[in-house]
Amino acid sequence: LFVEIDTNSTPQVKTSDYLVPTYMYIGWNQRRPVFSDKKTRQALSHLVNKDQLIATVMRGMAISTNSPIYFGRPEYDSTLNKYEYNTTKAKQLLAEAGWTDSNGDGTLDRVINGKRVDFTFTFLLNAGNETRESIALLLVDEMKKVGIQAQAQKIEWSVFLENLKSNKFDAFIGAWVNDPSPSDLYQIWHSSQINNKGSNYVAFNNRRADELIAMIRTEFDESKRMAYYREIQQIINDEQPYTFLWILKYPTAYNRRLQGVEFYTVRPGYILNNWWVPKGMQKYTSPN
Repeated sequence: LFVEIDTNSTPQVKTSDYLVPTYMYIGWNQRRPVFSDKKTRQALSHLVNKDQLIATVMRGMAISTNSPIYFGRPEYDSTLNKYEYNTTKAKQLLAEAGWTDSNGDGTLDRVINGKRVDFTFTFLLNAGNETRESIALLLVDEMKKVGIQAQAQKIEWSVFLENLKSNKFDAFIGAWVNDPSPSDLYQIWHSSQINNKGSNYVAFNNRRADELIAMIRTEFDESKRMAYYREIQQIINDEQPYTFLWILKYPTAYNRRLQGVEFYTVRPGYILNNWWVPKGMQKYTSPN
């Protein structure tokens, strides 16, 4: 929700923004045949024009990200492939994954487990989230340009969560809170969290990633832990179980009389008890 403020008519108001380590992403359910191949998932990431979405849907209030690790952390790998918007590259990867329009009906298809499968799927969305709906509708148009037939379905929040936990979805748009401290990747990325309503909704399953998650938890040598973090980020970046979107910027406005105003990476991003107004500028007093 954005509220416009006319700073010309309210000169006493100071506006700013701050980053909160919450990242948005698109999750591709690897249990679905259409998403089982990593080149397909890589192609889909190349069809997401993040810069345009940030400018239009987010009104500039976000910065792009490519990792589950918060970019301000030393564990973050800045060398990760950014999967820039590139329809030519997407088409190339789709062809390499075996997707063609074999029957000329305008929809890509390929043979999976001996059966021809059309590239069609549904984005699952939680109703009432206009941002995610706008993202999905724009992506539906992008997919159509290359022969992928997608649609968006909105459902109530509790049902949405239950469908994710029960694997009843093709793709979805979601968000997680980054850790401003060293991340424990177990809950979302370990293969043990795929079943029994765990948080690995997209069924990411990589043996080396499981090993790295376990080693990060027990390694005290900082340089080794850093290497493990970077390796698992490279694996996730290559596999693209998520198309990482962006980290949110939160807009803020406050009266210029306030002193001690600072913002932090830990939610909610501010400590109101640390804000104060000099006595000579105070307009309100508490009753005795």
